[in-house]
Amino acid sequence: MVITIVQISKPIKPVPGRAVTRLSELVAAATEEICGDSLIVSTPERYASFLLTPGKTHKIVYLLAVEGELSARVTSAYGFPLVAGSPDGVALWENWLSKHPTSITPEAPWDNRVLGSCEVTVPMKENLDSAYVDFQSLEQDADVLAPLWEVAQHILQVEGRTKVGSWTDNPLGDELSAPSSTLSFNHTHISHFLADAGFEVNQNEQCIRLDLPVAEETLNSKEAEAKQKAEGYRFISWEGPTPPQYLEKYVNLINAFHADIPTVGLISNEMEVDVGRLTLAESNDVKRGTLQVVTAAEHIETGDLVGYTKYDLYRDSVMAVQEDTLVLKDHRGHRLGLLVKIENLRYLQEHYRDRTIAQTWNAGENDWMIAINGQLGYQPYIASGQWQIELKH
Repeated sequence: MVITIVQISKPIKPVPGRAVTRLSELVAAATEEICGDSLIVSTPERYASFLLTPGKTHKIVYLLAVEGELSARVTSAYGFPLVAGSPDGVALWENWLSKHPTSITPEAPWDNRVLGSCEVTVPMKENLDSAYVDFQSLEQDADVLAPLWEVAQHILQVEGRTKVGSWTDNPLGDELSAPSSTLSFNHTHISHFLADAGFEVNQNEQCIRLDLPVAEETLNSKEAEAKQKAEGYRFISWEGPTPPQYLEKYVNLINAFHADIPTVGLISNEMEVDVGRLTLAESNDVKRGTLQVVTAAEHIETGDLVGYTKYDLYRDSVMAVQEDTLVLKDHRGHRLGLLVKIENLRYLQEHYRDRTIAQTWNAGENDWMIAINGQLGYQPYIASGQWQIELKH
């Protein structure tokens, strides 16, 4: 069977073309095969928005493996055939940050079956020797992963990246685990491929879910117990872009969160956020249809924000994705981690009753957060493996 690897071009507008729609459909099918559903998978519109507004911190390249030959009129800067990101055609631009395409080339019609994909994420601010690859295919089409990896390695060489990370979704089981964790999981065809390609699993996480709504009686009882240790703090919630009066304080918490994330292996968690970077990221989230819901703990005496948690809500989804949670070290021991989660959950349930599931991930060694989420009723869903390899260019 002939397999052609193509790259999806930058869209002209945030309207998904054939390639972006097929990408979303493939990822949904592959996720359902492993996880049982695809509630977390991005819509075609969200994929198109990522291509259109990449931001300044990461470059994202989407590769597709298609069945048969495909004659594209234009090739990318990496030398691969380009297929249109939006129905208008293929946008050519001088550099990946350019806001306006320099020309539009109509796309030759194609109807090839999409067998697999690889998302290559290249950091542009920190970790400048590192990158990430995310492979997707159905098990019956696992043979396309090797040519996708070959093409991805060319991109990594062009970008000068030698440390490469990847994530896999895996059923819970006992076939393998990371050295840093007692959590174990079973292989899939994608994790088998990574292992055969020389990747090593260096960390794993448990993906957990919470059915919504949680009874108010449950939240009240957990809150009453925790508040006995939280005198001198109050809680502030907001949605969407951060209010101006909290920007500097919120930035400090985000930087502390990234410094505190459990990490092992080749790639560090380097990140230094400032107000400009935060406001740009939040502006891009709005364009992509992502709404953040944040609750922060304020130390009344100093006015400092000392802890926070957040949900990301994607348009056209029933899922609330639980993201960061942090309490500064000097303020731990007051049950603030549990309390900010309760307040944020209460806000979510009051204002977004269409959300029926919350989902989050905890590193296998993060006992503190695992215990907090357990108190709220989260249940194990699947596992995630973090894989890394060091390339020799």
